[in-house]
Order: sequence, then C-alpha cells, then structure tokens
Amino acid sequence: EVTYDTTGLDWNDRLTVDAWYNQTRFAGNAQSAAKRQQFPLLDFFQYEGFTDVNGMSSGFRAASEWQPEENHNVTAGVDLRYIRQELNEIASGRIGFNVFTDANSPIPRSDQVDPGFFVEDRRDLESGWTIRSGGRIDVVNSDIIDDPAKLDALGLNTPQSSFSDIVGSDEYHQNFMLWMGHITAERELSETTGLDISFGFAQQNPSLTELYAAETFLFLLQNGQNTATGDPRLKSEDRFQLDVGLSWEKDNWRGKVVGFHAWVNDYITFENIGSFNGPPLGQIEQVALKYVNTDLATLAGVEFYGEYDMRKELTLFGNLSYVEGTDRSRNGSFATQPSSPGNPSQQVPGLPRGFFSGITGGDTEPLPSILPLQSIVGVRLNAGGDLPRWGLELSARLVASQDRVAASLLESPTEGFTIWDLRAFVRKRDNLTFWLGVDNLTDRHYREHLDFRSPSGTSLFQPGASFYVASELTY
Repeated sequence: EVTYDTTGLDWNDRLTVDAWYNQTRFAGNAQSAAKRQQFPLLDFFQYEGFTDVNGMSSGFRAASEWQPEENHNVTAGVDLRYIRQELNEIASGRIGFNVFTDANSPIPRSDQVDPGFFVEDRRDLESGWTIRSGGRIDVVNSDIIDDPAKLDALGLNTPQSSFSDIVGSDEYHQNFMLWMGHITAERELSETTGLDISFGFAQQNPSLTELYAAETFLFLLQNGQNTATGDPRLKSEDRFQLDVGLSWEKDNWRGKVVGFHAWVNDYITFENIGSFNGPPLGQIEQVALKYVNTDLATLAGVEFYGEYDMRKELTLFGNLSYVEGTDRSRNGSFATQPSSPGNPSQQVPGLPRGFFSGITGGDTEPLPSILPLQSIVGVRLNAGGDLPRWGLELSARLVASQDRVAASLLESPTEGFTIWDLRAFVRKRDNLTFWLGVDNLTDRHYREHLDFRSPSGTSLFQPGASFYVASELTY
C-alpha cells in the first residue's frame, strides 16, 4: 500500500492518492483426524477433499480537497477497485450408490471491476449546524474468466452437471450501475450535549461468491457443512437508513447513544433448497443453500457507550449493542428447484421459498446470522498523570440468549453467557510499553451464537482461560 499526500497545488488545496495490491493464497484438506472427529459425516461419505483458493484485490483512490471559503470544504475524486478470486474444491467419496472421484465444486475464476466517482460537501452554518452531504456513482462489471471447458462437469452427482445447470443461468456477465447519497446534520444543543442526524441511500452489488458459487462447501450458518450456490441473476441491494445520535459530556460523565433503522429492498439472503439426513438418527446434517434476493428486509438497532470518572485514576465504563433483522417477504414469489443430472435448476413461480427442501416458514422471519444483545461493563485504574506508568482493567462481557433465528434455514437458538477479562499495562519508558492479560478469566465453557454446532459430531466452543503478553517499542 502506498499513499501520496501533497498540499499547495495551484488547482486545489490538498491531493491524496492511495494505491494498494493484495494477494491471498491458501490450501487445505479434510483428512486430519481432528477434522474427521468434528465432522463424522466425512467418514460416512468416505470423503477426501482438497481446497485451493487464490484471491487478489488491487486499486487506487485519488481525492482532491478545496476550501472555497472559511467554513466550506469540498472533496471530490475517483477510485478503482479490482477483485479476482478462484476456489477449487476437489472431492472423492461415496453417497449411497453414487461414487464421485476428483469432483470439483468451485467458485470459478471470476473478476469484478469497480470504477467510481465521489464528492462530499461540508458546511458550518451560522445557525450552529454542520451539514455534510455527498454521493458517489459506481459501475461494477462482474464475469467468469475461467476456462469454459472446466465448467462442463461439476458437482458430486453422477453424472455431473454443467455450471449453468447448477446455478440456473448462463448469463454470467453482469453490470451494476450503483449510486449512493447521504446527508448528516450535527449541532451542539448545549455546552454538554450534541445531536447528529443522518439519512442515506446506497446500493450494494452481489459479491463474486454470491454470483458464482457452485455447490461449494462454505461455513455460512451455524450448522456448517452446508453447500452454497450462487445466482448470476441476483440484483443489487437498495438500502435506506436513518441514524440519530445523542452525545453528552459534563463534569466526569461522557457518552453517546445512537439508534438506526434500515429498509433494504432486494436484500441478499439464503433459500433452503435441500437437506441431507445422516446417521445414526436421521438428523439433518447438511443444508443446501441458494443465494436469493428477498423483496424487503429491515434492520434496526441501538449502540451506547458511557464513562464515569470516579477519580482521575479510576473510571467506570460500559457499552451496549443490539440489532434486530427481519425478512419481511421470506416466502418470495418463487421457489428454487435444485439441479439434478440432466435437469437445470429453475425458479418455479407461485411456490413459497424453500418449498423443495420440505422446510418452509412464514412470510416473515428473522434474518440469519444476527448477534444477540450484548454489553461490556468494567472498571479502569491507572497511576495517574498525562502518561500513566501502569494501568489495570477488569471487564465483564454479558451476552443475552438469541431466540430470533431463521427457522427455515435451521438456525439454532443459543443461550446467553458472561465472561470476565483482566488486562494490565506497564510503561517502562515513554516509548516502551508491556501488556499482559487473561481472557475468560473464570474459564467459562461457552460458545458464540454464530459458532459451528454439529448434530452428530463435536461442536465448536470458545477457548477457556487464555493468557497473553505483548510489548511495543516506538522510535
């Protein structure tokens, strides 16, 4: 990553240019003893799997700033983001009488090019309000750039299916014209309180995974082991959001509370298009997921933080966050029939979403993968002064139970828990600091709402008491 920043040009007040390049490569397999213990279904399938992933992102951003007058700033610029990714998942095994050897369930090599233009205006008004407004336009192009011959025979069925049959479309090249706009108003209501109100609209294009995954094993929901299938016909999301925040600072008190509500048209979520029942009790071990747009989803939530200085060296603090997501049109206007050898996947109008899995739900359902209400409360103690020589912090993280789950996707409710953390620092010199601490001080046995849980194997739990040390030297 490289940044160039300059001022004093003839045609503007400031110019900032950022450029970056990133490449990530990793490979894995499903043959280790620990993995087989966690996923007994692999042995039942006599499954051997290898995964190879290669992803790259690069781009630049050039922003120019002007100050037409003392209380007025304008920023405008262009950026470009380029993403390329590929996942190959090679598997061999047996499902009943169906034997597969070196079968691929990939996310084909694909890329996404996103040039954009943006502008933002900031004004300090005589009335005391500060107004920020802006917008941007993007033109996103997504396509598969893999060898077409590689896409002729995919999946674990025998005979195999083509990529176009699996995803239900051969229209791989997609263009998305996106735009966004926002306005924020901020004002001090008094010497101790401030108000900010924001409203915005933004469009979000589907990712390469959401467009092109071909029955790939992805851990997208708690029950894991799920296959995910993209849809090149997905629409971009349209999101309207309102935020209202109130902050205060008086004497030894300071804090802020922010509430928001968002309406999202064509929200990208999942449809359950099939499930697999495994031994020994016929429990559902695997869910086949299909990316799909739902007409309307809403998200609402609140965030809060506050601090109180009992003394200069002793501070009480706390925060809280909660989000509630709801699929307002879960049934949709069609159900997706999964592909089978010789039969392409198709959208069947008039059936509720999830019809072909046999697991349906109501027209309204909580969105999946939403964290429960959680907060942190604690106390900080330090040696005092502008640069304290030592400090100590004890905090408790309180997480509520989560019973708002996507039942049609077999998401599971989870219990709440509380964990304690202890951390401290010692500053030996102004430029040398040591940290030490213990996470999960009481060695609580717990798991997060989004952690994997297997119907027949071992579920994932968080670590017990964990000790750590760190140091930092600045020069």
